Amino acid sequence: MGNFLHLMILSCAVTTKQGKTLVSRQFVEMSRSRIEGLLSTFPKLVSNDQHTFVETDQVRFVYQPLEQLYVVLVTTKQSNILQDIDSLHLFSRTIGEYCPKIDEKQVISKAFELLGVFDEIVSLGYRESVNLGQLRTIAQMESHDERIQAEIEKNKEKEAKEEIKRKAKQLDMQKREQKRGSTQYPSHASAAVPGKGMQLGNKNRQNSLFETIKQEEGLREQEHVPVQASKPLSPVLPTVDEKAVHVLVEEKVSANINREGGLHSLEVNGTVLLKVNDPSCARLRLGLEQGTGNTHPNVDKQQWASQSMIALRDPSRPFPVNQPLGVLKWRMATTDESHSANPPTVADAQGDYEIDKQHRTIHWKLDVIDPSSSTGVLEFQVDQSNVDAFFPINVQFFSQKTVSGVKVLGLNLIEGGSPDYSTQSRLVTDSYQIS
Repeated sequence: MGNFLHLMILSCAVTTKQGKTLVSRQFVEMSRSRIEGLLSTFPKLVSNDQHTFVETDQVRFVYQPLEQLYVVLVTTKQSNILQDIDSLHLFSRTIGEYCPKIDEKQVISKAFELLGVFDEIVSLGYRESVNLGQLRTIAQMESHDERIQAEIEKNKEKEAKEEIKRKAKQLDMQKREQKRGSTQYPSHASAAVPGKGMQLGNKNRQNSLFETIKQEEGLREQEHVPVQASKPLSPVLPTVDEKAVHVLVEEKVSANINREGGLHSLEVNGTVLLKVNDPSCARLRLGLEQGTGNTHPNVDKQQWASQSMIALRDPSRPFPVNQPLGVLKWRMATTDESHSANPPTVADAQGDYEIDKQHRTIHWKLDVIDPSSSTGVLEFQVDQSNVDAFFPINVQFFSQKTVSGVKVLGLNLIEGGSPDYSTQSRLVTDSYQIS
């Protein structure tokens, strides 16, 4: 215990009144047998619920009843009892946030989330300067980071599946050409059909749309290569070779545009994700250009406001390793129509498309949109023209240029020098609809 004399909170645990430990988090280095021995001693010392702490020769137990459970802090006897009681109340309120019904089953099911928020309250035995509102914000940001990481992994898998589908499509086309021999595709000019447009959903005469496209393009449905078109085609995000420190600037755009090209609403939500891959580079400062928005609660707001610098309030603490952390967030919203794009002119078929006969939709994909290929057109013909049946149109895209223009200026280690780092910027769609 000599190493713990200058520390405050050694552990936080949730136990039953019979002494069963449900969740336990140690804030200093302790063996499992040591903490199990301490927690097994606690129920024997508690005589009633009127007191808030009991002591042994070496440690103090500060506790609070919570329904049929106990929230217990194991502290050194030299710690400040009033601060420990205040910390105990914050732990109890946090548990109530995650467990609407406080019982053994709920606590065990939420164990992972509780352990994460415990680490935000106490670090290396010392109480952090956080309140319940800040803990809610941190939890929301970490949840967002997990979703971003899951999306990255999902896009990698999707890229591999798309490659398999492309190869299967090429093989299928080769087989079709061999069977067809010298047969030519039907001419577009020979199809005298009155209606024209993008038919995305019409219950009355839907089959005619797909039959017409299949006849004109020489397509036939393949049973051995199923088209997974129940979801829209998503753009394949480029992968980046991450260095010792990786910084991702990401914006998600949500827009609603009317069929004439007018803008109903446009919202951009941005975030800067900092990921430290090398533990030796975890104590650092990140400089940004054109940075605005709200920083992580642990970020020094003074440095951010005066120098546009992202750094922890406590420079001795490192950033998390191998875990993307959202250090900055911002939001922009407008109804200014100068942000809206001109609608494409329907002329002929470009890019790739897939027909989902079951869901009565067409999924159209353009691999690249740049100054040399800034427009794309899909043309098809139907035997009637119901304009409302062509909408809504859902759009998905990504760009390596963000709306806000936030850029990484550089990274510096607290000890001096600059780490080897990589950066990535991207703008992706969250919900982009033409109605």
